[in-house]
Amino acid sequence: MVWHIIHKIIYIDNKGKSHNVSIVDAINRSYDGNYMYLEVPQELQEASEIRLVYTVRNKEYIYRLK
Repeated sequence: MVWHIIHKIIYIDNKGKSHNVSIVDAINRSYDGNYMYLEVPQELQEASEIRLVYTVRNKEYIYRLK
């Protein structure tokens, strides 16, 4: 079974402004691995806060990464 998963990254830059980066179907095939790598903007290195947000079956999950 393949799930349609919607990902986004919300981050606050070093000036205090909030930004959203959408990542739709980061894995668009059947995947049984333990790791997933995403390419993100360079600005995330200097972000004061980073949250990974994803939605599965209409339920939203938020992980604070930084």
